[in-house]
Amino acid sequence: MPTWPLDQPESANGESAAVQTGTPCEVDERRAEQRHHVEGEVILAPAGKRPVLIHARLVDISPSGFRASHAAAGLETGLIVQFRHAWANGEAKVVWNRTAGGAWESGFLILRRA
Repeated sequence: MPTWPLDQPESANGESAAVQTGTPCEVDERRAEQRHHVEGEVILAPAGKRPVLIHARLVDISPSGFRASHAAAGLETGLIVQFRHAWANGEAKVVWNRTAGGAWESGFLILRRA
């Protein structure tokens, strides 16, 4: 299995994605895992909703989750989504939301990898 994070993965839409491997995010001391800044797309499909795909921008990733910026105000805390991005895909739970720079940011906990 490759080391974390992968060097030059492919994005969800087939384009190359970039990761800044030498520059971890500033980490809150309470965090158990290091986060890494990334650039790329993540596609989200909320469970239990009529079929809809939300295209979001990855902000950072860690082994157990990711943060994304998007325009979907309906991604409520606790909502389960299917996700796909260049580093992983599977099922995740929205654990927090906030507004940032005119967009929404959400934190996702990965529940299951596909």
